[in-house]
Parts: sequence; structure tokens; C-alpha cells
Amino acid sequence: MMNIEKPEENKEQFSKERANRIIAIAFAVFISVGIVMSICYEMDLIPKAVEGEQGFVKKIENLFNSDDTDFSDADIERANDYFRDGNAYFDEGNFEMAVWSFDSALSLYPEFADAYNSRGCAYFYSSKPDSAMRDFNKAIEINPDFYEAYGNRGRVYGLRKEYEFAFQDYNKALELNPEYSEAYTSRAVLYAIQEEYDDALRDYDKALELNPKDSRAIFNKAILYEDLDKYGEAVELYKKFIEVAENLDKRIIPYAEKKIEELEDSLGE
Repeated sequence: MMNIEKPEENKEQFSKERANRIIAIAFAVFISVGIVMSICYEMDLIPKAVEGEQGFVKKIENLFNSDDTDFSDADIERANDYFRDGNAYFDEGNFEMAVWSFDSALSLYPEFADAYNSRGCAYFYSSKPDSAMRDFNKAIEINPDFYEAYGNRGRVYGLRKEYEFAFQDYNKALELNPEYSEAYTSRAVLYAIQEEYDDALRDYDKALELNPKDSRAIFNKAILYEDLDKYGEAVELYKKFIEVAENLDKRIIPYAEKKIEELEDSLGE
């Protein structure tokens, strides 16, 4: 069994936010030189650790996808504990510790699809998209019906500007789960990048129909309205985002507040 050395605990450091337009906001990750938002959350294309409750914490259900009986109940229970710890670290923005926890879970149970998916998200946030892609691929290999892994892999394709593959993954995720609101939000960002604004608005509206508090959809729809010079609508959405923002999303509140001030100044001119 692997012996994984535990890193020192230190939380991801973030400086003041940096204003970027839609592509940068759609596909960037939190990095030490500034807060840059996507869709994974994302905010759009920032993936959640495992899509579920706001705050990125996966509901623990159907965790193990292998019929392999070589692992003891104690190993599986410990793997589950590490998995929970990893999601908690992820939620705090401590991606180094999240990766360590998911590594530990996988050392105990190598067929743990959710752990691969979650570690892929931590890698994505750590600006390691190639490592993230490998983990999402592995999660899908273990569980071909893992719609959240398709959604997260689509965001890596989006980051690489491989939009055709990104669309394929979002469509596959929605085929597997038509109520997966985050995939609508992610696909909407791609439509907006390609200036297919009606399709983008349709997908944002569908995402918000399924989840009215989907902060990624609210945030990115605000960006789209701003780009379409619909400043009044953008202001209302940025305000809504501030109301619903939780956990990692809260780091983007200063950006939203700044945009509200700028747009209200423009409306008053």
C-alpha cells in the first residue's frame, strides 16, 4: 500500500481580483496572482469537486463502482474518510491538501471513481489541466455513466479551446442527467464565446429554471448581459450573485461589487 507524505497545511492565497472579459472569466481558475473567474465555477468553467450541494461537497452515495473484493471494509471506510476530508479541503480552497487526501483515498481503493473526479477538480484549480484531464478520463473509464465527470472534462476541453469536444461532453452529461444544471451553464459559456447569444441565454435560463440559486449561471449571465450592453439587467444579476454566493464563490464578491458600481455609474451618465 502506498505511503503518502502529508504536506504542510496552508490555504491557497489569493490577491485582489483581476477584471477579465468573458473568455478569461469563463475558463480561468483561482491562481496566486489574482482571482479570475470562469463558469469549474466556472464563474462558469470552474468545476466543482463533485457537483452537488453548493460548496462543492459531494453527497456520499454510490461511491464505489467496482466489484473487486480485494479491499477490506476497513480500507474502504478509510478511503471514504479521506474522500470526505478532500472535499472539505477543496471547499476551503486548500487544493494541495485536497489532492493529498484524494491520493490517500485512491491508495486504499484504486477504483474510487469519485476520488478521481474530485482530484481532477483540485488539479484544475491548481492550474494543472493535463493532470485534471487524466483523472476525469479515469473516472469515466471506471464509471461510464458518471455525468459529472463528463461535465468537468468538458471544462478542460473548454480551457484548451477544444470546443467541439467540450460540447460533446456537455451533451453527454445532459443525456445522462437532463436535470444537470451545471452542464447547461457550462454549455452556455461556450455559446457566448462563439457569439451564439440566443443559445447561451436559453441555456442560462434552463440552468436557472433547474436551480434558481446556481451562482455560476447568475454570474456568467451577468457577464453576457454586460457584453450585450444590457447594463441594468447585468447589475441585477451581479446583485443576485452576491446574495447567493457561498464558499469559494465569496472570493468573487469584490469583483461583482466593483462591476455593480461601474455599471451603475454608466447608467447614471
